[in-house]
Amino acid sequence: MFSVEEMGQEIAVLAVHIDAATHRLLECIRHFDEAGGWYQQGAMSCAHWLAWRVGWAPATAREKVRVARALGKLPAIDQALKTGKLSYAKARALTRVANQKPRPSWLRCRLRHWRTARTPVPRLPARPGRRCVSRAGRADSAPPRSSRRNGPPGDHVAPR
Repeated sequence: MFSVEEMGQEIAVLAVHIDAATHRLLECIRHFDEAGGWYQQGAMSCAHWLAWRVGWAPATAREKVRVARALGKLPAIDQALKTGKLSYAKARALTRVANQKPRPSWLRCRLRHWRTARTPVPRLPARPGRRCVSRAGRADSAPPRSSRRNGPPGDHVAPR
């Protein structure tokens, strides 16, 4: 039987392996897209082919193709995902905001800020026109801990 610490370590190791496999998948998608393999098989786009062949939702397929293409132009982020320094979720978020020649210090700053590859991506502030209400009923400036309906009791977003 595993101890809680050993199970936690196993989960973290497996997550890194999944991200490395995801990197390889994205690399294959990028090369398949560049080679026009989807066109040769009669699809309208690489995302269309992925939705048909792999069974992904069209939006998921489009996002995978977008990230795969972006990683081809962003070698620092590509390498960080490949080595497990970034999770797929973080690499995906970074590809939305990074330019094609990111400064290495920019990525190092993001990696340092997130500390490990297994911490969640920082959340954006609450939407304008809304405020956070604590259990005591007073407005706070920090965003709520959870926006899910089944979040912690008493923490919710209330309209102004």
